[in-house]
Amino acid sequence: MLWGLYFGVLIALEKSFLLQFMSRWPRGARHVYFAAPVLVGWVFFYFESFGRAIYYLQVMLGLAGAPLTDTESLLQLQNHLFLIALALVAATPGPARLHSRLTGGMKPRAARSLYTHALVPAASLTLLVLSAILLVGKTYVPFFYFRF
Repeated sequence: MLWGLYFGVLIALEKSFLLQFMSRWPRGARHVYFAAPVLVGWVFFYFESFGRAIYYLQVMLGLAGAPLTDTESLLQLQNHLFLIALALVAATPGPARLHSRLTGGMKPRAARSLYTHALVPAASLTLLVLSAILLVGKTYVPFFYFRF
């Protein structure tokens, strides 16, 4: 319930005056503004106790006396650095631009058809299967919807 109230107030503030103010911000600042409230909102959605959610936010912001990093977090970062880098590249407009250039630049119709109807779906299916394998191999399941 707190989650809905949080986003309701945030949307009301945006519609009333924040959108006009934020339209002058650089694009990167608008992305950070979007990501930060959504991240905080997920904390309120995840925790059933308000006190635990506030404590978690304090830890996230470095206000709980916990160190910024520990051995486990550095190990997790090291183990997942490649996936993080890949996700950062995939989140940019670069892959879509590359796809547009590849489809637009292919002159023979058969090559373009092979790319769009075989290679792209095969690559997508491969990514889906690899993601499923990585999820099944973990003991921690990030889908907290299973609690409901």
